[in-house]
Amino acid sequence: NSSNHLEKQGTKVSDSTKGPDEAKIKELLDRTDYTLDVTTGQRKYGGPPPEPVYSGAQPNVGTEIFIGKIPRDLFEDELVPLFEKAGPIWDLRLMMDPLSGLNRGYAFVTFCTKEAKNRGFCFLEYEDHKTSIQPEESPPGGQERECSFNT
Repeated sequence: NSSNHLEKQGTKVSDSTKGPDEAKIKELLDRTDYTLDVTTGQRKYGGPPPEPVYSGAQPNVGTEIFIGKIPRDLFEDELVPLFEKAGPIWDLRLMMDPLSGLNRGYAFVTFCTKEAKNRGFCFLEYEDHKTSIQPEESPPGGQERECSFNT
């Protein structure tokens, strides 16, 4: 009966491999109609978004935000709904560690318009990769801290 034992062991290994919940990812893509392009080292959600969301030209400088300190086992199914609160998303690029299958703890979100990111939302530590803001300072445009992953 060694084959049964091996199967059980194999199942255990795959359970402990952290990665996105594919069912939740599919649900998200079905809801939003965005595409998800998974390559080595990166998961790219959107870019461009579906037409009902935004049909203008690709956003220019000033619409991309660097997001740091993301828990490594979070994926699009949890991140996208947070960022959608700030405005329509052009794309979300989650940087991946190909060896572990987890994210590298940071991502880039490009919004469709500049106005989106100026609404005072505070995502994670709200770090703009051009003008890094200290976590204890409030984000530009307001005092509201919409969400925090500090545990």
